[in-house]
Amino acid sequence: MAEDKKPSGSRPRKEEPQAEEAVIGSAMPVQVVSAVKEVKAALPRAFTGARKYAKKFLREVLIYVALNPKAFPDDRSKKLFLLSYMTDGPGEFWKNEKTDLLLAYDADAEKVTWSEFLDDFRTFFEPLDPALKAQLELKDLRMKERADKYTYQFTYLAKQTGYNDAAQIVAFKRGLLKSLVLKIMTRPEGAPTTIKEWMNAAIIFDKSYKQAMEYGKTWDDEHGGRKPQRSFRKKEDVSIKQITEVDRKEYMAKGLCFRCGRAGHRIRDCPDTPKKDERKQEEPKKLTREERFAKIRALVNDQPKEDKDLLIDLMEQEAKMDRNSMHLLLQYKVGTKNIETKALLDSGAGGQFISTGFARTLGKKWIQLPEKIQVFNVDRTINKTAWITHVVELEFQIARKSFKEDFMISGIGNEDMILGLPWLHYHNPVIDWETGEIQFLPRRKIQIKRFTGVLDNAETEVLIGAKITASQEMAHQQTIKRNIEELIPKHLLGYRDRFEKGKAK
Repeated sequence: MAEDKKPSGSRPRKEEPQAEEAVIGSAMPVQVVSAVKEVKAALPRAFTGARKYAKKFLREVLIYVALNPKAFPDDRSKKLFLLSYMTDGPGEFWKNEKTDLLLAYDADAEKVTWSEFLDDFRTFFEPLDPALKAQLELKDLRMKERADKYTYQFTYLAKQTGYNDAAQIVAFKRGLLKSLVLKIMTRPEGAPTTIKEWMNAAIIFDKSYKQAMEYGKTWDDEHGGRKPQRSFRKKEDVSIKQITEVDRKEYMAKGLCFRCGRAGHRIRDCPDTPKKDERKQEEPKKLTREERFAKIRALVNDQPKEDKDLLIDLMEQEAKMDRNSMHLLLQYKVGTKNIETKALLDSGAGGQFISTGFARTLGKKWIQLPEKIQVFNVDRTINKTAWITHVVELEFQIARKSFKEDFMISGIGNEDMILGLPWLHYHNPVIDWETGEIQFLPRRKIQIKRFTGVLDNAETEVLIGAKITASQEMAHQQTIKRNIEELIPKHLLGYRDRFEKGKAK
């Protein structure tokens, strides 16, 4: 009975609901799920296609995707998210092509995984040689205000260069201020021997110097110390005062100018007074065609005979190229856009070529050659491109006729594209080189007897002989061995043993 009694004023205790499940009705348990909020990460900045910002842009995209996995349930949503932050410039062309395929639910585009999509992005926009890019940036890196900031930038680039410790020390010293390098090298304990010691010493010396300068300013403010200000007089005022002090009376008696010493005017009207507004120099007179030709001929004639012959040959070759080249209007597609450009049609070029910058705007995949081709200028000097390593396939139209060609990617000056002699031989258009009109006749097949064994071993040579200054020559050099019968004249074949090595002894 005592157990049934309750204290006065007490209320029955209510049972607390369990966190895991609640009871609805009499029997069915329902799991309570708390919603997880997504992380608010910074959105990626817009990407225009510049290679130097490609890695940074990709890192921002990957961070956002990693922090918000529920917002991207499949690879398609990740791809569209990356493409949405690509704006004007070369990046827009690549974006348009990929976006059109994804929005159309293209089967091939859907098969591409997120990892493969990122690899494709890196191929098009990240530097082809990251180590070389880092080496070039490291060469131009200089300390500006603080040594610690310079050290952070140097460390980031040095990791990508592949340099060893000794090479990093040389590069690090090159970017430091001269005064800071001298302080580190002449410290009592001697110059550092590792790159880490160099970095620590640079930061310590730089901070100590800045703290000392700050203390000096504070001391001047507290003690009222100021640097004495020097007063400078104009040179002309000094010379006038000297004349006034020595010969003032004589100049005034004779009526002479205190500036120039001549009579007839006062100093304020002196013609030797420098004027504020100087007259613009007259533009040089333009030479006539005859005068320009005479000047060029005189310059050529002043050269030594060998240089003179070389200059004449180059001018003759340039004139020949100029007469056998012209620009054609060409149409091509990037995504769904039709774009027009001009291509140089030149009978002196030995293939189809496209500039590196123009190839990047196409959004096409670069195909690597099995063997790279060395590039030379027309004067036999090494071209800035050095090697041709890739080609790109392009579909285009000229005069309403469609073509599909592989273009070698190279430096070709101010030109975007070059169509050379092989293209002319194959398509055989009718060209008016003066008016620029071009026509394509229906193709006709003729049978030509083919001879074998004569030109089968001929060496392949590709030559860009275009009129532009970036004309190049590319050739695979090959040494051809000849039989002894080809080297000995026919009337001396009876004495063959005299020419063979070993038997002549």
